[in-house]
Amino acid sequence: MEYANLRRQAASLKRSLFDQGYLDEQFCQVEDLQDEASPNFAEEVVSLFFKDSARLVTNIEQAM
Repeated sequence: MEYANLRRQAASLKRSLFDQGYLDEQFCQVEDLQDEASPNFAEEVVSLFFKDSARLVTNIEQAM
């Protein structure tokens, strides 16, 4: 039961992020690359994006 509730919450959050424009078709494409061998692929890609983004912003700030 708890698992089903978490899945509903995750789906609701995902729908909200699409509605707000934070996610788009590219996110769906990344999700489609997930499989049983790499079930956390989308999470890893998004985490790397934010990690790299923070580093790049810091580099830009230091260059200014």
